Amino acid sequence: MFHYFVGKIRHIGGETLLNNDMLGIQVHYLGKQDKGEFFLYPYIDDNKKTIFYYCFDTIEQKVLFVSLLKINGV
Repeated sequence: MFHYFVGKIRHIGGETLLNNDMLGIQVHYLGKQDKGEFFLYPYIDDNKKTIFYYCFDTIEQKVLFVSLLKINGV
């Protein structure tokens, strides 16, 4: 699983991709950067047997997201 990635954000056909010269990852991203360092949170969906990646501009955003996931009902 990936937690840190340096690359570019691309929007193709309604999908958001984070890629560099060697790898591309489909991500959920609402930030404003188009290239640079990104912090990823892998979410494992056991029902669909897949991994979704949430992408953040800063480590602080990722830490806040992980903290919110620990609250019941969020």
